[in-house]
Amino acid sequence: MSMISDEKLVTDTLNGDTQAQEMLEERVESEIRIYIEEYLDQDSMAVEILESEISLHTKQRIISKLDKYVFGRPFYKWVHAVTRREILNYQKKKWELRRRS
Repeated sequence: MSMISDEKLVTDTLNGDTQAQEMLEERVESEIRIYIEEYLDQDSMAVEILESEISLHTKQRIISKLDKYVFGRPFYKWVHAVTRREILNYQKKKWELRRRS
């Protein structure tokens, strides 16, 4: 079985192919986890907490913004950039809550 490219899955998802979207979501989930693990330097407890807090929201955000993806650039890098922004937004909100307490 040949590997379908990320760009093909993005194109097919944008054209309404639900099977392509499911495959793309699986890849996105994997890339989110990889980025979180690298970001937190393999701290498994922190990875689980952060992943449970932002993973679903981040995946939904990525899928809803596929039209912003620039074809020709590595898809995983775009996913990592979105994930990084989501982590930073999450941390900022937590910091603001702590500061107000």
